[in-house]
Amino acid sequence: MSDPDAKQTLRVALVDDHGLVRSALARLVDSCLDMKVVVETTDGPGLIEAMRDTPVDVATIDAVIPGGNGFETIRDLAQTHPDVRSLVLSIYVNATYVSNALEAGAHGFVAKGADASQFLGAIRSVARGERFIVAPVEPDPVDAESVRPGPSGASPVALTPRQREILQLIVDGLRTAEIAHRLRLDVKTVESHRASLMRRMEVRNIAALVREALRLELASFAP
Repeated sequence: MSDPDAKQTLRVALVDDHGLVRSALARLVDSCLDMKVVVETTDGPGLIEAMRDTPVDVATIDAVIPGGNGFETIRDLAQTHPDVRSLVLSIYVNATYVSNALEAGAHGFVAKGADASQFLGAIRSVARGERFIVAPVEPDPVDAESVRPGPSGASPVALTPRQREILQLIVDGLRTAEIAHRLRLDVKTVESHRASLMRRMEVRNIAALVREALRLELASFAP
């Protein structure tokens, strides 16, 4: 992948089965001096095929495309071109959908209702190796039996201020060392808090932790 700091033009692939949407996105990207569209296709196999001959830095992928969903394409992309950054575009913005995209390997998520500047900013951010979310995340519908408050009606997961702070930074995409540096904590302390959060929320990986944090409204994605 090209290094954005080297001032090279970012090579962008657009995967969307709606021609008008794809054309509008292409015009937007090509209007920028630091990026250009090098691949346009309607589905995942078309993207993988095109990239045999055309290098790509960032692939923007509609979450719903012919022949499967965009998450399958992201998984394929991670296996065949691990250096390419992937950015999901979607009209669906509930917490589970966003979390599933990240779990599939997406580096960013943009709601189709986002501003043009947010979309372009997302491309630049994921190209720098950052996680970038532009989505007004809606909590999933929660069945009354799935969450059982305590006698006082408190949240089903009670966290200390420090735990909430660390959980939010995890949702924001910071690594353990980055959280430790931000909060001036020892790395082992952050790891201990993270393990405790996962036990209390009964999850086994970071993607599931993010999903549960959003579902229970214990953290949120920054706009």
